Amino acid sequence: MIRLKKNATINRAGQPCKYFVLFLALLLLPLSLPPAAKAADSHELTDASARKTFRVYRTVPCLTEKELAYGREIIRGLAYNSQRIFRKLCLLPGINFSTSNRAWELLLATRLSYEQVLAFEQWSDLPGVDLSLALQALPQIKHLSYEAGRAFRSYLDLPDISPRNALQTIPLLNGLKSVNKRAVQGLLTIQDMDGIKALDGIIAVARLVDHQARAADSYARIHDMNTETM
Repeated sequence: MIRLKKNATINRAGQPCKYFVLFLALLLLPLSLPPAAKAADSHELTDASARKTFRVYRTVPCLTEKELAYGREIIRGLAYNSQRIFRKLCLLPGINFSTSNRAWELLLATRLSYEQVLAFEQWSDLPGVDLSLALQALPQIKHLSYEAGRAFRSYLDLPDISPRNALQTIPLLNGLKSVNKRAVQGLLTIQDMDGIKALDGIIAVARLVDHQARAADSYARIHDMNTETM
């Protein structure tokens, strides 16, 4: 009985030493990792949007490992909306590391709203858009108000819209009052509307006073409305 008590006392006395050794092993574990593993861990992109953006950036032609690493750190610092825009830019003709740098400088200085991002994404899908034109378009799209942005996207849905002509509608749409912008949105839902008729219609809507603009919006949304009747 005395021996059992003595052994139990020894075991309890050894427990703090065992826990200290375990703690010390955990503390030293990061130091035992190979440098490559530690470097990979420190550079890993943890945000899902950033990882997606970097995957698209990797498709840019002729990037070196250094340029990939540099781009990864820039992407880490981009806001979510800017990452979405950069993903679209990476798919355009003319993208390379040099033009990527121009895009990053612009994106870091130009914060677009979600509605403006949607407008840019839709506009950049038009035939004929290249990186140079897209970088010119970003500051212009940045000035789209919420209602003007919705009208702009409706305009982009029309057939045979050219990217340059679309950009020319931005000052016109921004100059309209909110009620007139909503009337333009209604106008652009007419089934046989095209780009030329839409521009004529926007100019006509710009001349309407509030109650006329509201009436035009309602009239344009009548089922089976066409441009001749409108």
